[in-house]
Amino acid sequence: MANVTGRVVEVMVSSDYGWTRIEQEDGSIEKVIIWSEVVEDYSPTQRILHGMWLALLRDALANNLTVDAFAPQFGTMESLTVRS
Repeated sequence: MANVTGRVVEVMVSSDYGWTRIEQEDGSIEKVIIWSEVVEDYSPTQRILHGMWLALLRDALANNLTVDAFAPQFGTMESLTVRS
């Protein structure tokens, strides 16, 4: 997986992981990991970034916006763009 573009259909968060599911134009749904327990110690900067991504994903879900998620390694997100 590298780039996933589509509409957010779900955002899931717990203390051990955060992920979203994105429905692409062809109807397929991709799960993109925001963070997981695989990495024990995220830096404060990474945690702030995770919170910012969650805010963007919630907004995209609530307002039916298109997102572009870049997730090159094991489906773990590295960048996120939200557009109308």
